[in-house]
Amino acid sequence: MELDASFPESHKPKRLFSKQLTSGPSEIKQWMVQQQPPDISDYLEVEKIYDQQGPWILVDGLIGEKNTKESRKITTFIYGVLVDPADVSKLDEFLAGLLFPGNNEVPDLPETRDVFAGELGWREKNTPEPVLELKIKRGEVSRPLTKKEKEWHAMRIVYSFFGEKDKEKEEMVVKEKEPPPEFKIEPVYEKIRIQRLARWFATKDYSYLGRDDDTTGLHTLSKKLTKAHKLHCKSATFNLVNAKREVVAMPVSTGDQYGTHENLLYIRKDFLETILKKTGKTFVLITWGERQYWPERLDDIHRPDHSKIHQNHENIYKRNYPYPFA
Repeated sequence: MELDASFPESHKPKRLFSKQLTSGPSEIKQWMVQQQPPDISDYLEVEKIYDQQGPWILVDGLIGEKNTKESRKITTFIYGVLVDPADVSKLDEFLAGLLFPGNNEVPDLPETRDVFAGELGWREKNTPEPVLELKIKRGEVSRPLTKKEKEWHAMRIVYSFFGEKDKEKEEMVVKEKEPPPEFKIEPVYEKIRIQRLARWFATKDYSYLGRDDDTTGLHTLSKKLTKAHKLHCKSATFNLVNAKREVVAMPVSTGDQYGTHENLLYIRKDFLETILKKTGKTFVLITWGERQYWPERLDDIHRPDHSKIHQNHENIYKRNYPYPFA
């Protein structure tokens, strides 16, 4: 039997906030395509989380709400980043230029899977976290094709089968359909360096032992910040404490990952401001999400009249929150 030596708690606390995020127009298509993001302002800065006094600042996570009575579901993704002050306005340009901000457009730090909660920060491998960048398209450039690109351009592999029923022979035929062009058009990007404050910690899954675990992971502080500030997990929790045994980072995981849930990471406000002072960076929350039609009968979830909404990403909403939050 494999046990986490730090014995972190597995209970599910109540939601931080009960505000209905699926509110809006009663007609489902109008609700899906509204551009206004849901109001998550209550989440951004919190005076107290459970028994821990703050103020606490939201730095990463996701918020999901499912309301099958009204046939709707909404999910908001939250990415906390540090950037140079001169690049803050470019983050708005970056987000506005994305039809769909998923697919790692805001790159993630590597997940942590090979340690127990009690080993975070002190018994992890010393491999450095990668440099992360956002890309803003600034134009296009034309360049000649390389010899290898010309060789492979417009090549098609066609499989043809010959022979009798009892004996088949497979022959691969390669045909060049058209001559390659002389030049290739490529996008030109401006790259903005960012630092993510959080990573995904894949906690040990004890559901096979009968424990009621709906999720097997949570957001925790980056390895770089954990090590730089000599933080470690408080016994029997996933909270990170400093040398004075003060809780400075707190994951919050509530609800069912397939329904209404919160999976968030908060850090104490004075700790965030210490980080900003040392790095000279500005903190920004990049948020985006999607509204979905979600009936009680999932067999009815794919409606032809919704296909263009999803194809054109009309159900996507986006917003940046620079710190200090307005």
